[in-house]
Amino acid sequence: MIDLPPLSRFRFHGFREKILLAFFIFSFIPLVLVGYLSYRTAFTIARERILGTVESANNQLFYSINERISQMERVAESLQYYVYTLTATPEESITQYLSLYGHIRRFISSLEYSFNLLNIVVYLPDDNFISREGFMFRTLSSIEQLGLSPDHLLQSGIDLKWKLFLEQELLIVNLGRLRNVNYISCYRSIRNIATQKINAVYFVNISCGELSGILAELPIAPGLETCIIDRSGIVVAHSDESQIGTGLPDTIVRTVLKAEEGELFSLGSGQNIIMKTLGISDWIMVTFIPDSYIRDSSFVLIRILLIALILLIPVLFLLGIRLSRMVTGRIYTLGKTIRDFQTSENTELIESLSGMTSKPPRTRDEIDELAVDFVRMSERLEESFGKILDMKMEESRLKYKLLQSKINPHFLYNILESIKTAQTMGDISMANSMITKLAKFYRQLLRGSDDLIPIHDEAEMVSTYLEIESLCRRGSLEWSIHLDEGIGNFLICKFTLQPIVENCIIHGSLPGQIPLVISVAVEYADDQIRITVADNGVGMSKEQVSALTGILLRSQPEPEGHYGLWNVSTRLNLYSGGMADLKIKSSEGTGTMVIITMPQMFSEELLP
Repeated sequence: MIDLPPLSRFRFHGFREKILLAFFIFSFIPLVLVGYLSYRTAFTIARERILGTVESANNQLFYSINERISQMERVAESLQYYVYTLTATPEESITQYLSLYGHIRRFISSLEYSFNLLNIVVYLPDDNFISREGFMFRTLSSIEQLGLSPDHLLQSGIDLKWKLFLEQELLIVNLGRLRNVNYISCYRSIRNIATQKINAVYFVNISCGELSGILAELPIAPGLETCIIDRSGIVVAHSDESQIGTGLPDTIVRTVLKAEEGELFSLGSGQNIIMKTLGISDWIMVTFIPDSYIRDSSFVLIRILLIALILLIPVLFLLGIRLSRMVTGRIYTLGKTIRDFQTSENTELIESLSGMTSKPPRTRDEIDELAVDFVRMSERLEESFGKILDMKMEESRLKYKLLQSKINPHFLYNILESIKTAQTMGDISMANSMITKLAKFYRQLLRGSDDLIPIHDEAEMVSTYLEIESLCRRGSLEWSIHLDEGIGNFLICKFTLQPIVENCIIHGSLPGQIPLVISVAVEYADDQIRITVADNGVGMSKEQVSALTGILLRSQPEPEGHYGLWNVSTRLNLYSGGMADLKIKSSEGTGTMVIITMPQMFSEELLP
């Protein structure tokens, strides 16, 4: 018995060895994939080239055939008036009517020769003696020999119609005798409006062979066929005239009718088509393209691609060896750098990397070592980041409390000045009322110790403040406060509205006895809250508004003033993560409006 070495002896622990092993095992996969893609690419290129060639030839055919059909239509349009004059009851003498008939006959003959028509035939009522001529003019009753009845003509209307006639007896103008031929007719019926009966029908005829000759003279490519069919699938023209009058299978007709104009459409069974509608006659020009033609056209390109693929494989193999050495060397350098960067060791492991970090050291490759080092460094970074985040949050809280501590004394100072003024003027009752209101205001302020309070509490405090100011100004102050339903439960920074209202009173008061009107509105704005504080005061110029807006954008307040608005804007952005916005709109003599847009902040215990 032969002793085989243990399987573990063949394990590859180095990353470069694993790359090379994988390349040897899967070298045939890119070969197959590239071969398939090459074939598809070549086939697509050939398909697009054929489509372009066929489309170009189709355009030539379409122009030639459509131009011929347009000529017939113009001839039919020019005949309408003359045929109508023949159907009207002649008021002139028989001599004059015969003269008119001769003129029309000569006109029709000139059209036949000028436009190379088979002939033009006019069917008139049986009682019109001209209809008995039997060649250019015929009786209306004889039209049934063409398979058309008066009822059918009445139902089809007065628009131009197109029809294929097979083996019908027709007078050939060039030959001057009757022959059974296949021809295409453009015809129109003229009806009597009063009696709703057919008065005349005229036909402009050309040979089917004429259109077939156009198709034969402009072949698209060897092995391809083009024909013209009507909507029922009957072949109207074909490069092989023996196919005229035959019908295409119903499955092909249905496919043709639903195919896109100018697009290659598969019929199955190795056959494709390109169709184009002749707009005037509503007939369809169809080109049949077999798959074998596309494959034959793409064979040369496919062979070139396969040769290039065979030459590329050894190049890729050598390149793989070179790259494997470069990659593993760089990974090893990176792992060593990360190990040197660490200052201490962390025993915790990241769960997603446990498959690599839990391996024994002797079985780890360079990537495994890199994962172990990354876990250790990540633990250190996460710990440091947590400490920095805590310090940053504490810094924000201290900064907010500092801002709020600055605005409280500012407000209190202004109210105490008002109380002092009332006492100096001897108005003790007013001073007492102001002290009472001030005590109420601070009870409301101290009712919540949090930095954020419900909006309805903030509105209640600003209402108390306005009552104090109204006492100071002896009724020259009016105000209104509106809160949307339920919006009062959302949170807002304490002392947000009072500094803005105070600015309205100090800077917006009107001269004389005109009362200052202040309106405060807190409304929903999609998923945000919009607070509007407006007054009818003296307002500001554009320059003043621009300067004040610039102050709000600064990181430090200006020494010359506007501290209250800057304080409000800064505190709102601290608690909203920079998502709050404070805008000022004003014009001289019309008042000022402060608009605050802020996210909806709420506390679960404050929700109803």
